[in-house]
Amino acid sequence: MEQFKINLLKLAAKYDIKDTLLWSEELDFSIMCSDAFFYATADAEDVLSQEDVDLLEQCIKDCLNAKDGLGELHGTLLYVAKKRKMRPLPDIYTHIPKAVQELLNACGPDRENRNLFSELKEGIDELKKRRLKKDLDVRGELE
Repeated sequence: MEQFKINLLKLAAKYDIKDTLLWSEELDFSIMCSDAFFYATADAEDVLSQEDVDLLEQCIKDCLNAKDGLGELHGTLLYVAKKRKMRPLPDIYTHIPKAVQELLNACGPDRENRNLFSELKEGIDELKKRRLKKDLDVRGELE
């Protein structure tokens, strides 16, 4: 097993993020973020390298240090936001402390003026791109 995957599992145990960590039979790992960035979608963000593990740990620490932040819960959300350079959906903010909201706001442009249809279409398009990329990678056609 690659070292970064071992480090990710150690991180998951240390900060108790096992409920948001997903993995496949091939031991590909991702962070679950369903319905946080796009409405009505099952979604996850891949953890592909040691740099991703380091970013995830820093996000957890940042949220632990934020006033009223829950490192294990908010840190995984912040990780996805930083990787995507995108804020979560506005509805998510109602359940997040102000200090963590500020961290999330730094990840991308305001999404308040978006409508449900455009968010849903954007989510579906993103999932299609990821599925195609994964299919190409599995078949060895991805460069």
